[in-house]
Amino acid sequence: MLKDSFYKVNRVSQDATQGVFSYEVTFIAENIIFDGHFPNQPVVPGVTIIQMVKELMSEGYKMPLVYSQVVNTKFLQVINPREEIYFSLELSVKKTDELYAVDVLLRKDELVVFKMKAKLKKPNKNA
Repeated sequence: MLKDSFYKVNRVSQDATQGVFSYEVTFIAENIIFDGHFPNQPVVPGVTIIQMVKELMSEGYKMPLVYSQVVNTKFLQVINPREEIYFSLELSVKKTDELYAVDVLLRKDELVVFKMKAKLKKPNKNA
């Protein structure tokens, strides 16, 4: 949904069987989202990072996934897509029954800019 229009993945290292995913991502500053968030002072909306994690996990596990619970999120730094180019996104996943518990770190160099703990699952067939 947002991949290749809002962000792009430059590099991937993943081992789904071990639950380890690492990405180098870049936000696309020309995306229309930044016209409203905010004009002349673009900031990456937190909800787009949460969506990016879901998209990349669905891609990594080769199935659609949805959030069942967002345990916590911490937005530690404002991200300006025009100034800050490359980010490291690290996902550590533990599968239990039908849930995928994920710990997320988004870094700019060594600086952590976003943290999240969440649980994802396959979507209900009736939904």
